[in-house]
Parts: sequence; structure tokens; C-alpha cells
Amino acid sequence: MSSHIESNVPTFPIPEEIAEEGKRAADAGASILHIHARQDSGLPAYDIETYRKWRGVRQVVSFGIINYSTGAVGLSKKSHSSYHCAETRYGCAQHGSMNYAIYSPKTKSSITIFVFQNPFGEIKFYLEKMKEAGTVPEMEVFDNGHINNAMPLIDMEF
Repeated sequence: MSSHIESNVPTFPIPEEIAEEGKRAADAGASILHIHARQDSGLPAYDIETYRKWRGVRQVVSFGIINYSTGAVGLSKKSHSSYHCAETRYGCAQHGSMNYAIYSPKTKSSITIFVFQNPFGEIKFYLEKMKEAGTVPEMEVFDNGHINNAMPLIDMEF
């Protein structure tokens, strides 16, 4: 990635910094590096080209699992699935819908309120795409209901 992020958000890590920190974590015993790729602007990346920029991490972190965050908001299933499994061995598989709210104690209100909709049919769709691509899903579970969603998917051998 370019230094554009560094100039706009100096604390935002770039691939080289993630690789260095990933190696330090691996040297300390970590076995998984979970990466959220970003565009040069700092916004979440959902395109294959941006993910390809992160390939150099594997050259520095030579063992363990590198898991790319593959969740996306606002993309069509076709667009999402085209990058979802692109050249990654492991990818995230969120197992349910989630309510997001960022609460401000100062104003006693929610600053951001958002629902990440992920119905069971879409979960199955993406798991099928991952299976076709040979991508191993990381079953992301954010609450007990997601465990209930994951169990039948495991039984169906996704």
C-alpha cells in the first residue's frame, strides 16, 4: 500500500508493519494472523487487487495461519464471492446477523447503529463458494446464536 494511509492516519498499519508485528506475534507463540485489508484511503477493502498487496506478509510470517477477513457490507453476492475466496487458504465465515452500536457515555446515546444482516441462506452460499475455491472457513462466532447456526453447517460438511 502507499504512504497515503500513513499521511492521513499515521496510526493505521500498512502491510509491512502488519508483517513485522505478525512475525513478532508468531515468535511469541501466536499461530493465527487475522488481517483486515484496507484501501489506501483507510476504508475496508473488498477487492482482489488490494488483498494481493498483502501477499508479502506470508514472506515474513512463514508459518502459522494467515486468515483474511472476508466479511463485507453492501456488496452483491456475486461481487462479494469473487473476492471472498480469491487466492486465500483461510477466510472468515460470519455465522449470523449482528447489531452494532457504538455507545457514547458522554452523550448517553449511540453514535452508530447498524445491523449486519447475514441470513442463513447467504451463509450457506458463501460457504459453498469457499468450498469450491478450497478456502477453509474460520467460523466466526460473536454470540451463542452463531454457535447454533454453525452446528448444522458443520453437520452438512461445510
